[in-house]
Amino acid sequence: MRDIILNSPVEKGQFFSLKDCGETPFVNGSMGRGAAVKNTSGRIILPFHGRVLKVFRNAISIVSDNGINLFIQIGDKSFYEESVRENQMINAYQILAYFNVSKIVMFTVKNDADFGDITFQLGGQNYTLQPQNVSNTRANNSKEDKPQSVSNTRKNNSKENDNMAGRKFTILGETGSGKTCYLLGMYYEMGMSVAGYTVVATEPDADKNLTLRYDRLKDKSRGKSRFPDPSDQVQKFDFNLQYNYETIHPFQWVDYHGGFLDKRNRDITSEQYNDVAKSIMESEMIFICIDGANLTGSSTHKKIRKVKERCAQHVKDYLIELKDKLKKENKSLPPIGMLVTKYDMCADDTDADEVREIVEEAFEGLFSGNDTFVAIIPVSLGDTLEDDDCQGELDPLNVPLPILMGINFALIDQLKYGKWLIEKQH
Repeated sequence: MRDIILNSPVEKGQFFSLKDCGETPFVNGSMGRGAAVKNTSGRIILPFHGRVLKVFRNAISIVSDNGINLFIQIGDKSFYEESVRENQMINAYQILAYFNVSKIVMFTVKNDADFGDITFQLGGQNYTLQPQNVSNTRANNSKEDKPQSVSNTRKNNSKENDNMAGRKFTILGETGSGKTCYLLGMYYEMGMSVAGYTVVATEPDADKNLTLRYDRLKDKSRGKSRFPDPSDQVQKFDFNLQYNYETIHPFQWVDYHGGFLDKRNRDITSEQYNDVAKSIMESEMIFICIDGANLTGSSTHKKIRKVKERCAQHVKDYLIELKDKLKKENKSLPPIGMLVTKYDMCADDTDADEVREIVEEAFEGLFSGNDTFVAIIPVSLGDTLEDDDCQGELDPLNVPLPILMGINFALIDQLKYGKWLIEKQH
């Protein structure tokens, strides 16, 4: 195997080991041998002639003319040159991206098994990585070992009727409960990779839209106007769930606007209303947003009443009606995540046990029986967010947890379906 020497894709900084970068797929070697640099120039410079393979939200995969596959990740959203696109031919020393200085940049040779020693050079520094043993970690994370996207089997116990449609997450809740803010926070957090998983919009325009809206949310100078206005439209976003930056599960995020299921307003003859049940049954998990503002104060009775009046009475009745109908068809609702949004507003008034008591009482009927999994998840974008006329800092709490829980159910279903296929063949 030949040894290779590469210029670092960053101009200034100090090399350090990928093992010091926290829990990322780079640490266990599954992305190949490489290095990290705390960049002080704010630019990514291409180290060789070649071609762009894939452009991600905060990473890029490129290949040299002689077959070196280099993967570069910046620890935050980068701003690519407009000319950079997939399959584009690139030249050495071309500027690839701009970003805020002091960000950690990680880069690896993904096909490192094809080479001997790999040496990165930066300002007189040489960082050499020798070949790992054949039994390295990456062998345990190969494509063959990864669960591939297959159909969800929860919807119908008769698997013969199952298909590939069940790849959705549906979110419901009252107006102003923070569904859109949660989506923006989730997309930003998952875009930076959590436990090796990444969520990426399938369309560049959607990625740009969500990123710009989150940037607005981060802008403290806007005060209350930093928050998105409530929507009266059903919003749908197509995403790819990736593991180690390879897509394993495409899905759609469906956000029904606040009050959509309000008995006083809903039109049971409308196409959208009838689509709700279909969307729910095609979902890996459904989320119900409960505004944490309902849980402020000292009276548990008043908190329960506010949750019932503002959210539960509309969503609960619809889901219980659907649950009873499905039971007759030997089906069940998908797992439910009760998201207590803006938890920072009520954390001092309402502890975990009281939150559970309130939600179970307000949504009585959904918690009965054991055929539906229900989790209560407090989430927040920051405990000082509303300080000084909403000029506080963003500091997300538990924001990736609901989607990771949904991903867990999705992957379990895929494995069950794969097992069923194998058993059917034999």
